[in-house]
Amino acid sequence: MESQVTRALVAAALTVALGAPLGTSVMANARTADAVDSARVSGVVTELVAEAPDHARGGEETDLALATPDGFVPLADGIDVAPGQHVTAEVRGGEAADVVATRAAREGSTPAVLDRRVYVGIVSPAGYTLADNTNTVASVQRTLASASDYWGSQTGGAVTFEYGGTLGKYVSEHPCGDTTAMWNEAIEKFADEGVDVLGPGRYLMLVAPTGSSATDDCQYGYGTLGGLEAARNATFVSDDNQSLYAHELGHNLGLAHASALRCAGAQDGVWNGRTYGSNCARWRYEDLLDVMGYSGKRYGEGNLNAPHLDDLGLDPGAIRAVAGPATVTIPPLSDTTAPGRGLRLTDTNGERYYVEYRTATGRDAVWSLNPYKPSLGVLLYREDPSAYHLHGSYHLDATPLGTDSFDYDRALLPGTMFTTGTGTLTVTTIRQDENGAVVEIAGGASDVDPELPVGSSAHKVRLSGPSVARRSGWVRLTAVVLSETGAVVPGSRVSFQRRTDEGWRTVRTTTTSRKGVARVKVRLRQSTTFRVAAGTPVAPSRSVTVRLPRTRS
Repeated sequence: MESQVTRALVAAALTVALGAPLGTSVMANARTADAVDSARVSGVVTELVAEAPDHARGGEETDLALATPDGFVPLADGIDVAPGQHVTAEVRGGEAADVVATRAAREGSTPAVLDRRVYVGIVSPAGYTLADNTNTVASVQRTLASASDYWGSQTGGAVTFEYGGTLGKYVSEHPCGDTTAMWNEAIEKFADEGVDVLGPGRYLMLVAPTGSSATDDCQYGYGTLGGLEAARNATFVSDDNQSLYAHELGHNLGLAHASALRCAGAQDGVWNGRTYGSNCARWRYEDLLDVMGYSGKRYGEGNLNAPHLDDLGLDPGAIRAVAGPATVTIPPLSDTTAPGRGLRLTDTNGERYYVEYRTATGRDAVWSLNPYKPSLGVLLYREDPSAYHLHGSYHLDATPLGTDSFDYDRALLPGTMFTTGTGTLTVTTIRQDENGAVVEIAGGASDVDPELPVGSSAHKVRLSGPSVARRSGWVRLTAVVLSETGAVVPGSRVSFQRRTDEGWRTVRTTTTSRKGVARVKVRLRQSTTFRVAAGTPVAPSRSVTVRLPRTRS
């Protein structure tokens, strides 16, 4: 009886939070809104990313929701949680408002190949008619097949997507902009047909009327940020093109955007937790070839860039870690069977940079169709420290003009040098031809990888924390040390560190509990980037940037 009551409360809470009937029991539907406000809902904190207008300046537009076994509940602003955490929260005022319990995400192994099926709802939001949505099952299948071909070509066939079925066309009870409610509505419609669309390898995709984002509050694209084994995958698209489908599915796989960093008169800047300096600007989507950049015909159909290949981790041989001094030959990125077609470099401040070589071959031949004709050759990137799991990238300009100059001539030509913002790592192109490019690396630091040893090669260090501190400035950070099999490592000595102008400085040193967890509470006076270091040799985690909350004037 207790489990039945719990399910009823969850369903009723979703009904109130999302304004949609979920086929709940009579007992649940009979509950008043006031009673449901005290219901507790459990699930995984999930980050949602919305696509912005063309040439969008600044960081990502993201929301948080609680992914439950029954659907998605929006999280109120200011809740101190991080994506991946398992959370129990109370619903109040239509949102998950108060978190009453949290626990870290459970680690799992990722299979090389997972059967991935996409379940489609061809939906007309409230206010539209069935006739307004001109998409058909056949057109959706064609576009999905093209997106699947793209991902198969970038992962050696490890990631492909099959069409799993459709609800057919229907009119939603919810308007444009209420996307989580539309997702839940579709989840319930599929459940009525005996189909569970929530689970690893299952993807829900809602296809709205083409062009609705230009005339209404519909998003152009919207999706959950997940991972290769994510269990709650949902997307929303309002255009019929291969790169948009592939882009949103890329978010489901765990990839953030492929953007650009433009600095006036400089090739790079130094990240201080908020900006790269007054002369630098971040521009979303400004990698014109990577699928996680712009979407649309003639955009985003080239090869995945080196950072995103590294983020997926499905082809470990594709990326080589290099420390200077070194002279290295890089094969063309489009030669997907060649090892080492991307270089990973680590600056002295721990930031990661990538080098690749693109030619007008393979998928990169689409370069000639792009109206902006982005330059090919030796290209440079840096990891986005503020992106989801650091799985975003910034395309860097080796020949900078200005922050607002839409200049796509960014290649590092033979005989020229690129220097990182710290001035301690350089890349010089020596020569290039159709077979590859020769580059010279100087400075920097030995590769720092969170998957490297904590005392042995079988251990991992992970750090989690909120993106925004409490209004008082206090922030809690959690470190987890795991073995290769996912077992916790108790008694491991860990140092929580913050980035300063002089490098990483230890805030506190402690040891992991019997559950392999170490926690600290620190107070911020300014936005700060943290990491945790452990083991001998030292193996740092990926960094986490925490911002101070905005104050009201």
